[in-house]
Amino acid sequence: MSSLNFSERPDADITEAASIANSVRDEVLCRDPKPKSLYERLGGAPAVDAAVDQFYEKVLADERVNFFFKNTDMKKQRRVQKSFLTFAFGGPKTYSGVGMRKAHQKLVDEQGLNDSHMDTIVELLGKTRTVSGMRFSAGTQSQSPSTRDLVVLLLLMPLLTNSTR
Repeated sequence: MSSLNFSERPDADITEAASIANSVRDEVLCRDPKPKSLYERLGGAPAVDAAVDQFYEKVLADERVNFFFKNTDMKKQRRVQKSFLTFAFGGPKTYSGVGMRKAHQKLVDEQGLNDSHMDTIVELLGKTRTVSGMRFSAGTQSQSPSTRDLVVLLLLMPLLTNSTR
């Protein structure tokens, strides 16, 4: 172990010691150094993966919206949706897809995507749970996503058009 070397400037040494102490403060006090992102609160990749898979199982089983996915490569759809939601929830930034308007324009123009379809998507999303059992809806749990988080999520589902690019 090396010995401490104090400079000729005690104020500088005190400032450096305070900086070091502050850098480990949260760890010493057993608390997270920063608030967890929604991605972390939901359970990270395992939670997003399971929720997206569960969500699309519900979508594909629902005759009110499943026809939008008739010609969709669902393996790709799920992969891109997982990447997007990971990004949207504050996880690793891996999403590089198209914007919402471009992704859905063909569905609106050619297949009549409308508010009733979005209501169905919101309903199915509300029935989707994360791995930890947390619903993607407002609740009383302190770990629940905020209303803002939920609005963002609901505006982002589903992500891709029904083509198999």
